[in-house]
Amino acid sequence: MPRDFASRGGTKTSPKRPSKRMATAKKKNQRKSPSKRVLFHGPSFSFGTLLGASIVLLGLYAPDILQGGSKPPVTQTSAPSNTPTVNFEFPDLLENSEVQAQPDNYPIPEQVQNPVSEFLIQAASFRTAAEADRLRAELLLVDLPAYVESSNVRDSTWHRVYVGPFVKRVQAERALTQLRERRLAALLLEERT
Repeated sequence: MPRDFASRGGTKTSPKRPSKRMATAKKKNQRKSPSKRVLFHGPSFSFGTLLGASIVLLGLYAPDILQGGSKPPVTQTSAPSNTPTVNFEFPDLLENSEVQAQPDNYPIPEQVQNPVSEFLIQAASFRTAAEADRLRAELLLVDLPAYVESSNVRDSTWHRVYVGPFVKRVQAERALTQLRERRLAALLLEERT
């Protein structure tokens, strides 16, 4: 049998809902107030630091405390007068002795003849000898060893200005840098002799 509970306690009242304006105002206030969200709490941090330090110190000193106090102080006693002194003989032995080597035990390797490389730089090439001599003179003035060689290429004569020869590649590269600073399209050539 169904029961009717509505008539028992008076009138039925619905809970009050806040208006939409009030709800949005509360949400805005919650977003704006950063006091409710605290990321760093100074007293908690300090307490945690002190607690951690005390645990570390307790771990270090607890074994000494539990064993009955600190160690007795170390007293310095005078060394007995009949202590033997240490005498190193090795430096004297090394200075006064001579080691005889036996070269027959070790084969002497034959020296391998490495081909000697010379590095040349072709600074430029010209159709006229006057232009080649002018560039050679300019390069000699800046302490670069320059010379001119003439050759026939396809029925025409070309005058090539060479710088070098250099024994080391580093010297050749330095000279090449100086030529490129003078806006010359120089080429590094390696000749084996």
